[in-house]
Amino acid sequence: MASGGPSEEAIPALLAERGVKWTDLEGWHRLDEHEIALGAPEERARIKVVPREEMVRISRAE
Repeated sequence: MASGGPSEEAIPALLAERGVKWTDLEGWHRLDEHEIALGAPEERARIKVVPREEMVRISRAE
């Protein structure tokens, strides 16, 4: 067994096996851009998306 712990692919595979929707760094950037765009019309830095399901949907571009 490698001393470095699980492989990079192990965690996403486990989450998929358990039916957990997750996001990666690219998705986080997508959500960040979305929140900034929501705040722009109101001259705010951002408007946070709070519901987890909505955050995941936006970050995964679903």
